[in-house]
Amino acid sequence: MATIQDVADKAGVSIATVSHVLNNTRFVSDETRSVVLEAIQKLNYHPSAAARSLSSRKTQTIGMVISDITNIFFGRMIQGVLDVITPQDYNLILCTTGD
Repeated sequence: MATIQDVADKAGVSIATVSHVLNNTRFVSDETRSVVLEAIQKLNYHPSAAARSLSSRKTQTIGMVISDITNIFFGRMIQGVLDVITPQDYNLILCTTGD
């Protein structure tokens, strides 16, 4: 699994520059941005969710407690929640009460 350091090395830039491209936090020239994005694609880089959670103090995680996972109603509800949160890069933790 590629790291942000691997992307920086491949693109010939600093980790900070890669971070600025990923987060769109500062101006990065179009040429440098293209080089970084190409390195990201070639390395199949995906930011670490754990690292992002630590730095932002946000886990991007939603918890659900349901009574019966075998009930079709809950299955549809879970799928509906996943359909909404997955594109937003959120995770779901599911717990059943067994009632």
